[in-house]
This record gives sequence, structure tokens and C-alpha cells, in this order.
Amino acid sequence: MGAEYRELKGMEKNYREYALKTGKKWYDYVTDIDYNGYKVNLIEYGESMEHVCVKGKKKGEARTIRKEFWFLTDLPATAKNVEGLVERGRMRWKIENEGFNAQKKHGYCLEHPFSKNYQALKCHYYLIQIGHMIGQFMDAWERIWKKVKQSLEQKHRRMLEAMKETPLKEYREEIKKKIQIRFI
Repeated sequence: MGAEYRELKGMEKNYREYALKTGKKWYDYVTDIDYNGYKVNLIEYGESMEHVCVKGKKKGEARTIRKEFWFLTDLPATAKNVEGLVERGRMRWKIENEGFNAQKKHGYCLEHPFSKNYQALKCHYYLIQIGHMIGQFMDAWERIWKKVKQSLEQKHRRMLEAMKETPLKEYREEIKKKIQIRFI
């Protein structure tokens, strides 16, 4: 698909470049690329910024920071909406990336698969997502948490331990019934 994109890119001539205060940004896109029988649009976005270091040994040194992003979508891409598509794609990437990073590094234990069973993997990940969502709600209630002098990870671990140690009422009733049946 890359070769087809490069060939069509030269033919369609959708490249646009815009000057910024300290650099530039550009968009290029190709529409209706055939991918396994589906029509897709490929958008290329890049930015180049001059950055002057303000601290450390390199203070005062200028360097160019260049970023490039590619988006594959079935949404229509036009000169009018390509910038909006890129903005939404970057926002989505940021949300997903920040969520996965939080789930990996802040007490949610998102790691390699805990099972080879697809259904078990899916259920486990849903539980991590629910836990992360609860954690986000808890973080939103900042004034409650201000009284607890612990890091975010410590708070999440404390919540996890509390959930592990406190069985649900229905679960306790079920255990009692099982114990009574065994003793009768």
C-alpha cells in the first residue's frame, strides 16, 4: 500500500504547508486507496518546530523537532476537513495512549496475557478498564483524596486490596449456604 500511496500522492497533489511562529506544519492525503476490497484514505501530517533549550548544558542551543503521523481512515478526506481529521486522530491517539500507560504503570497491572483463553483475556481486560474508570472518578473527587497523603499508585493499590478483602454480601450468603450444605 505504501508504493501505491507514494504514486497517487504525486498525482493527486493534495500537499498543503502552513507556517507557524517557530516552524511549519503540512498535510498530504490520498483518497480511495483499495485495501483488501475496502476504500480507505491515507493522511500524512507533519510538523517541524525550532526549540531553544532553556536549561542544562545545552541552554541557548536551538534544535529542530520534527514529528510525523499517518492516519488510515474510511472517513472522507478533503482539503476542507483534513486538518480536523488530523486533530481528532491525534486526540484519539493521546486518549488511548494515556489510558494504556496509566493501566500499565499506575497499579492496574496491565501486562502480558494472564490466560490463553480469549474469553478470559477479554473479561480480565474489561475488569482493568472498569478499575481504571473507577480510579478516574476517584481522582476527580480530589478534595476527598487530599486528606490521604499517598501517591496515586498507593491509593490505587489500597483500593484494590480493599476490594480483594471485602467480599460482596451476595458472595458471603452463597458461601454460608455452601458451608451449611456440607455440614448437614
